[in-house]
Amino acid sequence: QELGRLRCGECGEVLVDARDALRMTDEGIGSTFVNAHGHVHDMATFKRVRGGLSYQGHPETEHSWFPGYAWTICNCSTCYTHLGWRFSAVVEGLLPRVFWGIRRSALCTRADRPEGHDAGGSEEYMHPP
Repeated sequence: QELGRLRCGECGEVLVDARDALRMTDEGIGSTFVNAHGHVHDMATFKRVRGGLSYQGHPETEHSWFPGYAWTICNCSTCYTHLGWRFSAVVEGLLPRVFWGIRRSALCTRADRPEGHDAGGSEEYMHPP
């Protein structure tokens, strides 16, 4: 397994490089968040993606886990599994200007889907932060 490349756990599409992980909280590159609907999301943050993402909706600031950032739902562009969110700065001078929060349960390190892995697609994950 190559830890450097993280893939969609559903279809194997390469999404991010581990070296692009970004610390956005005191907890480090990964944190657990609860959305307004009570769904828990354990995600890692990245400063860039390699591609393979499509976006759903328009940037929204309501209920953002990161003050000063708007979120947009992102899905795998190959299999449409909900992967997480793109966060874009809406406050002047805020850095980084953009980053991605990817659900850890939606990622794997292998091109083939791990046995018994359910990366998402359920109603639970389609709700915004």
